[in-house]
Amino acid sequence: MNTTDPFLSPEPLSICVRPLQIPELAAVLTETLARLSPARLSIVSDQLRAILNSDRPTDLIVRFAAQDDVSLDRGVVAIAALPEQGDTATILHVDWTKPSEWAASVRVNESLTIAERSADGLREKLLALFATHQIKFVQWATDPVSQAENMIDIPWWPRHMGFAQVGTLDYLAIDADESTGNFGGTVSEPVPPITLETVAQADAAQRERFERLVTETYRGSLDCPSLESYRTTDEIIQSYRCVSSYAPDLWFTVHVDDSEPVGCFMLARHRNSQNDELVLELVYMGVVPQHRGHGLGRRIMDQIARIGHDQNAVRLVLAVDRDNHPAQDAYRRFGMKPLFQETVWAASI
Repeated sequence: MNTTDPFLSPEPLSICVRPLQIPELAAVLTETLARLSPARLSIVSDQLRAILNSDRPTDLIVRFAAQDDVSLDRGVVAIAALPEQGDTATILHVDWTKPSEWAASVRVNESLTIAERSADGLREKLLALFATHQIKFVQWATDPVSQAENMIDIPWWPRHMGFAQVGTLDYLAIDADESTGNFGGTVSEPVPPITLETVAQADAAQRERFERLVTETYRGSLDCPSLESYRTTDEIIQSYRCVSSYAPDLWFTVHVDDSEPVGCFMLARHRNSQNDELVLELVYMGVVPQHRGHGLGRRIMDQIARIGHDQNAVRLVLAVDRDNHPAQDAYRRFGMKPLFQETVWAASI
């Protein structure tokens, strides 16, 4: 064994973690992203581009972990983003700077030693840095965890950096009909109509009632239920308000026969920077437990489709937990098609 090769050294390893400058990141970016799926690669690339083209490039955090005095070819890079506002940071990517060279050069038991120490060092440095920015919650999305997960799989990194798996999401979409602008079909069976009321975001009493309603609709939810152990309802709702796609006029409570609200939903607006086309995202929809199982979900989707038509949206997208089979069935019956999957991870500070 060549013990002078840092890859193959049997001695205890010392890992150093340092900031990586933008030119250094550019030098390793193509190779470190090479193992991502096309969908995940597109998302990470768009996030990086948005940060670097903004007036807040300092919101991008890049850290490099390697054995002492090792070149960029022999280490791990972590890329994270601070929020413009709010208390939630995002890990965009973590992997070897040259994953193909690493995988080809190292036996699993030896590479694990370096990987584990790199993961420990990156976690310590990143969480300490997040804490100085008053970050309380860190989210991370990866390609879906495979059944044959090992150190070669990208999802190895979040688990060994102390992140917990929250769930695996299916992203679904439906496009508006080009001639009519309509989404999906209509409800054919006679059902009591529902009415929508816009949430007045400037009214503190309405905001408080809406928060209580969201809490009630989330009771018994199958959508990432473990998220409750990390974030309160108020924190989750506030995170929706802290993004550029926030659309305060598209938050609604749902009523049947002028009753107290039986459900709610929140939509977000995404604009295509090239052609200004509008995509609506359903960021949350819920029904209180006692009104579930009566077709309300489909009626709400029909109302969302009407809103999409009125807003001249070209597409409606949403994310749903892979294990939430009732919601999966309802969305697919509405006509929504799968786009991609991702596994979501979380950590509290």
